[in-house]
Amino acid sequence: MDPSASAVENARRLALSSPSFLFEEPKHLLLREFREPAGYNSCLKSIARGNRKLGHICSDLRCRTSDVTPYLSALCDAGLVERRVPVTEGEHSRRGRYVIADPFTALWFRFASPHRADIELHETGRAEEDLRAHFIDSHVSFVFEDISRGELRRHLKAAGVAARYGSYWDGGTEIGVVALDSEHGTAYVGECKYRESPVGEDVLDSLVRKASAVEAFDGMRIVPCLFSVSGYTEGAVREAERTGVVLFDRGEPVTTIPTSVRGQPRPSAELRFPSIRQRISEPYWHSLTRSR
Repeated sequence: MDPSASAVENARRLALSSPSFLFEEPKHLLLREFREPAGYNSCLKSIARGNRKLGHICSDLRCRTSDVTPYLSALCDAGLVERRVPVTEGEHSRRGRYVIADPFTALWFRFASPHRADIELHETGRAEEDLRAHFIDSHVSFVFEDISRGELRRHLKAAGVAARYGSYWDGGTEIGVVALDSEHGTAYVGECKYRESPVGEDVLDSLVRKASAVEAFDGMRIVPCLFSVSGYTEGAVREAERTGVVLFDRGEPVTTIPTSVRGQPRPSAELRFPSIRQRISEPYWHSLTRSR
């Protein structure tokens, strides 16, 4: 890696240059793991194209579920692919999604594999155009989400909080970073923004409204967290300080992370289905009503 170069330039140099050790590594990796890598290669290509659900992968490959599942299971066993489920559900959830485990392997299958023949002929124009156009939305945003989840884990662990970490999604709602502290009935929910401009109040408002509508968080205290690489607007900082929203800038919290006191009782059964106002902090509720 060249620390003086941009992320996209480093990605171009490492993944789109042939011959090179890293350009050949994914192919060698499959050959080391599997005698006949073609089927596994097809699954990885499909996932890299954005097909994360089993049904979508099967449709993309035009194969039956019974034909594809053994390949995905073997890829998971080899550590090349992970099957993730919503943090609120068990491992057998029907909402499972498949992701390529290693960031560089994911980068290679998304941007190098589709243009491999051209790259080997040193004709990298189309591959570089694809990389520059979709590097953030097709790759970096997902990596930043994983990094942000790790940063939240690091800070909560240092504060003595034991939680279950992951993401949440259902038919219409997605929350990239979630930490469930079941001992104290607290859900830390996070939105990640990898962009050049500072994050504003609109993102904060959207996260709180979205988290408050999730039935799986009923009866839990919700602590919203935002993750940015370009800081926050003054309005977002003021709002966060007033409402208890945690702001992370490049992995470090710039506002205080509220944590429950050990031994605090869980919400009573009477609060199992609280109103939206009960489920978010009072100051934040008042700020929302004032803005209407």
